[in-house]
Amino acid sequence: MPANSPVARFWAQLRPELKKTAATPIFRIVALLFTLYALVAFALFNARGIDFTLFAYVSILVQPAAVVIFAALYLGWPRTVKDKLARFYNRDFIVSGLLLVVITLLFHSVYLSFKTSFTDFVPFRADEWLMKADRTLHFGEIPWHLLAPVFSNAPAVYVIDFLYTFWLLLNLFVILQQAFASKTPELRATFFLSYYIVWIVMGTMIALAASSAGPCYFQHVSSLPNPYDGQMAFLNGLHKSTELNALAFQVTLWDNHAKGLGGIINGISAFPSIHVAMAVIFALIGRHYGRVVRWGSYAYLAVIMIGSVVLNWHYAVDGYASMILTPLVWMFSSWAVKRYKLAVPRA
Repeated sequence: MPANSPVARFWAQLRPELKKTAATPIFRIVALLFTLYALVAFALFNARGIDFTLFAYVSILVQPAAVVIFAALYLGWPRTVKDKLARFYNRDFIVSGLLLVVITLLFHSVYLSFKTSFTDFVPFRADEWLMKADRTLHFGEIPWHLLAPVFSNAPAVYVIDFLYTFWLLLNLFVILQQAFASKTPELRATFFLSYYIVWIVMGTMIALAASSAGPCYFQHVSSLPNPYDGQMAFLNGLHKSTELNALAFQVTLWDNHAKGLGGIINGISAFPSIHVAMAVIFALIGRHYGRVVRWGSYAYLAVIMIGSVVLNWHYAVDGYASMILTPLVWMFSSWAVKRYKLAVPRA
């Protein structure tokens, strides 16, 4: 290969970046967590394979886009183009960011396949306890009854439904933003360590230990009188008028679960709420990006917490647990990143 060829120049630029990425402890930790999680998943899936869901396909699309950005920053494009791109992307994170995004999105494919298999190991068993815990904490009432005076009108529910569904895109955006454009290496490392701990410990281990379906499926998993009948009747009435994403997903989720199907719309788990947990992480990140983003992220957390109850996805205690546990995960991750210099490449 000629020394001056484009491929040779590209490799000359890429090689030290790969070496620096491999020397960064947080990248090694993320790669190790992904590998161990995938191996455990493969071992427990009863010969079922991993369903490569939308997250995997997005990771494939991210790769050529990241290569173009890398080429623009490193291979002699005009200075003006480099400067404009550098406002959005930290050039020190291009290669490691690409790899972190791909690993994280592939991780989600493993997680969703894992979540689909939860009931192979543990049946839904905590719903009655969670319903009773909700009543105890809310003065004998189902939380919906306390929220209904404000949130039992169609416009409010449709707005909450849209913002709750928007979580999927926001989650992807935050992964990309933190991978490529984090303000500091420490914040980036704290985010990815927290992210994996939340999904593995809270979204998998605790979810298995407290296996629950959620109030929208209470009639399927409990022989007790269903205290959510009135709320479901209200939501179904709105759904017949104009489709609610929540109701459409809930019906599809249960149908896929009952039929043992895989795919992105599958896997049922209520406690703790990962929707709320990730909204907490969005808020913790938002503190570092100015007043508008900070308060916007706090407001979004409130919407997700309220929406998880209003849309009948979760018991209120699912969200409360996430609001307690996730900051603890973040504090531990921040301490570990600083204590062990996880963001700094090592020789």
